[in-house]
Amino acid sequence: MNDNKPAFPRNYITDGHNGMTTPAKLQEKHLLFLDKLRESGATNMYGARPYVEREFEDLTGAEAGEILAYWMKTFSERHPKANRVEA
Repeated sequence: MNDNKPAFPRNYITDGHNGMTTPAKLQEKHLLFLDKLRESGATNMYGARPYVEREFEDLTGAEAGEILAYWMKTFSERHPKANRVEA
């Protein structure tokens, strides 16, 4: 058995983010890119998939969409202070 391979394909592993499945090709660089894109204000994040596709040419449109959905679903867990409203 090859110890470098997970027992199941990564896209079947639930990672604890509200039961969301981690996209198979997700890398930290994708999340960082989306964070920077959000901060730039260049687009509404619901329209960010084409930006991901252009930046990461190895991703299909569907994979880019999965990564974007994961980023959206897990944003508040990864950036808890970004969602707080100061009184």
